[in-house]
Amino acid sequence: MNTANLFFMVWAIKTLFLGLFFCSFLTGCKPKERPIWEQMKITDIPPEQYEGTSNPQMIETANFNIFIYEISEDNFEKLTELWEPLSKQDIYLLDYRAFTSNSFRAGLGRVTSFRYMNKVLQEADAALINRIVLLIPTGQSNDVEAAYLDSPQSVFYVSADGSMTGDSFGQGYLVMRLLAKRISTAQGVSNVQFGVVFRPPHSTLQALEIRRKREEYLFIPTIFNVNMGAGDLIVLSPHQLNPDGSTLDSIFFGQNDEREVFRLYIIVCTGVAF
Repeated sequence: MNTANLFFMVWAIKTLFLGLFFCSFLTGCKPKERPIWEQMKITDIPPEQYEGTSNPQMIETANFNIFIYEISEDNFEKLTELWEPLSKQDIYLLDYRAFTSNSFRAGLGRVTSFRYMNKVLQEADAALINRIVLLIPTGQSNDVEAAYLDSPQSVFYVSADGSMTGDSFGQGYLVMRLLAKRISTAQGVSNVQFGVVFRPPHSTLQALEIRRKREEYLFIPTIFNVNMGAGDLIVLSPHQLNPDGSTLDSIFFGQNDEREVFRLYIIVCTGVAF
């Protein structure tokens, strides 16, 4: 086994155990639950990357655990204390006014706050509904599906000029897209861009898949960037609850008039191998 492969194996094992450590704080990791590594969603690496080389190089990735909680609207105010250890100073919003006007809220913290945050979530009766592992190669992106639009509908949001805009979309998904980029002046840290994207369903036909990508729509007011290394986390939730089920925030955060719930995301960086 050459040195590069040995280093990659050690790094992968460390990342896995770090992910399981985070999981134990947030969920208790009951033995009967599906193993976290079975839920990995890994971006495809083009095979041509290795053409002409006798030994494949270590894949450079930024790695994340994403925890998705569902919370009753009645307990929204109980999450106020969740934001106390979090900061927004190092989160770079593309448009602060549009971001907040669309009722999105983001905070940056460290895993050292897990015990405190877990206590707040328990008091709010937050239910963990999904746990996802993302490995994102440098310069590439990966999606977390937030909502499915099963029929054509209009989605309303506040644009950069402050006006309410409504765009019509067909069948597809609202996703949270993470783009991981290398920082040339720092190792072990990635610049991560977050944004909400409408994505039509995938197609097995290449021509239709190319068309699908052209029909993707990025909601620019939701974009923000943050530098993240191992142990950093982002909390993403509604800034306030919106009773209108046709707005971007109410759809993305899963507000449901019948069940009266919403979703909250905790995105944990478990390692950066850049």
